[in-house]
Amino acid sequence: MAATLERLRGEIESLLGLVEADVFGVSPAGGHDDVEFVVDGHPVKPSAGVGAGFQYFPGGAIDDKFDIVVASCGGYPKDICLYQAQKGLNLASQALKGGGHILLLAASPQGVGDDIYFDYVSQFTTPEEVLNDFRKIGFKMGAHKAYLFGRTLARYNVAISSDLDPGILKKCHLRAADPSEIVSEWINASETRPRVGVIPNANTTYFYESRPQTHPGTMPGS
Repeated sequence: MAATLERLRGEIESLLGLVEADVFGVSPAGGHDDVEFVVDGHPVKPSAGVGAGFQYFPGGAIDDKFDIVVASCGGYPKDICLYQAQKGLNLASQALKGGGHILLLAASPQGVGDDIYFDYVSQFTTPEEVLNDFRKIGFKMGAHKAYLFGRTLARYNVAISSDLDPGILKKCHLRAADPSEIVSEWINASETRPRVGVIPNANTTYFYESRPQTHPGTMPGS
């Protein structure tokens, strides 16, 4: 299944053959100075003649965010259902530029995972409608997951590779997609050479901006 690390390794190898993009591996593992990327303990390196840039760095401080992110929740049980997979989507989006593209790999063998969430999100046609309604009704367990999804969906172009029926995903405002096809589509549509980040353990990989943002009229550190 596309959400597993084994399948992700194959997707990474396909990405490495895309000379139109710079591909970067992101992993919470550390101390591998001679390894460009590590998936489930196995190093993945560019093959000879591949023109795409491919570098290794751990999650953490990030200033130059990605145009495209391919993120796996980390396999079972982290992607046991769509409800749980949202955590990986949220964390991976922290490494993405505003308006960027993110592909989530989440098998979701137990389906959506929460009836309250699904019944609530199904009432609306856009993430923006979800956000507006949730702000009016206030916090409600289950429905809050639609709000969390909605925050990401309103800011980024999101697609998902999953065992879930595309019709079910559409009701959740998610686009079902084949990993290789959608990433190629995004790369080909880019007007400049895009930076692609591949995150194999999105549920446990954290990002933050090392350069703090300042507001007009304030001094750094004030």
